[in-house]
Amino acid sequence: MKNYYWITVCSLVLQCSVGAFGQTANSKGQEAKISSAPSVQVTYKTSGKQESTVAEVVREFSDGSMLLLVPDGRLLSLHSEEILSKAPSESPMQPLTEDEMIEKLQSELGEDFRFYKTKHFVVAFNTSQIYAEWVGQLFERFYKAFNADWVKRRSIKLDEPRFPLVAIVFSNKPSYLEYAVRDIGESASSLIGYYNMNSNKMIMYDLTGVDGMVPSNEKVSSQAVINSILSQPQAERTVATIVHEAVHQLAYNSGLQTRLADNPLWLSEGLAMYFEAPDLSSPQGWKIGNVNRYNFQLFVSKFSQRTPDSLQRLIRDDERFKDAASVAAAYSESWALTYFLMKSRRKPFTEYLKEISELEPLGEPDDRKRVEMFEKHFGDLQKLDRDFMNYVRQLK
Repeated sequence: MKNYYWITVCSLVLQCSVGAFGQTANSKGQEAKISSAPSVQVTYKTSGKQESTVAEVVREFSDGSMLLLVPDGRLLSLHSEEILSKAPSESPMQPLTEDEMIEKLQSELGEDFRFYKTKHFVVAFNTSQIYAEWVGQLFERFYKAFNADWVKRRSIKLDEPRFPLVAIVFSNKPSYLEYAVRDIGESASSLIGYYNMNSNKMIMYDLTGVDGMVPSNEKVSSQAVINSILSQPQAERTVATIVHEAVHQLAYNSGLQTRLADNPLWLSEGLAMYFEAPDLSSPQGWKIGNVNRYNFQLFVSKFSQRTPDSLQRLIRDDERFKDAASVAAAYSESWALTYFLMKSRRKPFTEYLKEISELEPLGEPDDRKRVEMFEKHFGDLQKLDRDFMNYVRQLK
């Protein structure tokens, strides 16, 4: 695998659906989770634009500022001076339907964009129809596999997403950057895709150049088309990038993690790398639970440079991810630690995830509490580190 990978895995935008861990819902008669959060009718003005909506109160602060969940799934942070009026709403906030989401996206993105709907996803695109369909169906296959894996291996039934899961796919990198720089700033130039926790959207661009590669009369769902896409030299990057971002979006919409909470970055990225491990011999393009070979090899190559407090620093804070000299090692160790815990500490890892899922949005980061929470479930760090390293040395 090439060095593009570090661009891929740096894609979780830490800007800050609050879900309940272990609940589930679907369209087959199971009851959807209903939020107990109060709803308000709020009128506000930001960037010179006035809007009014029914919103769900995520947090309200003593200075009058508010964090709100709005019908399109965005988390809206408002200062007190931006709030023109607010009053309790007689009816709860209603998430947009797929068609309502498409209407809103059309007004935001322009007439150049078309839309492809699946059961859980809305793909907005201005690239080829065949690529958009392939991406959408890849999302759905992964959605099914992701949920099934949690049930099968950890007896966890995840929440049904409250909002349509949106992916915006641009035809090329320049058009992607034009949008992404406005969305997240100049850091977008180093990313080939990302999930934005504020907007709850995945943003990416067409990485395959699939037009002309497959017969125009083929259905994108056919194995021939999938095989054609996966046979391209860039397929591994394409699949890894798409699945990596889908993991982030699903984790924050299924109750595994809470947006804007103090989620350890090693865990967020470790989960994404665990589930996105490419396997081009598989019909899906990935295989859950595979050793992520690039990260494994990188982690092993750094053994001699690994300090005795490496695990503690990884768990304690996110500083290693902010330093160009240590970021690659931090990501590879995050994958290795997540793989180790998922495989050999299933029950405590499940309990740890449950506690992580209950963290409050916009809670104050606390290095000491991070370590204490981890040790509560996994025991003494020094002993765990020895077990961890012995486990990794036996991997092939």
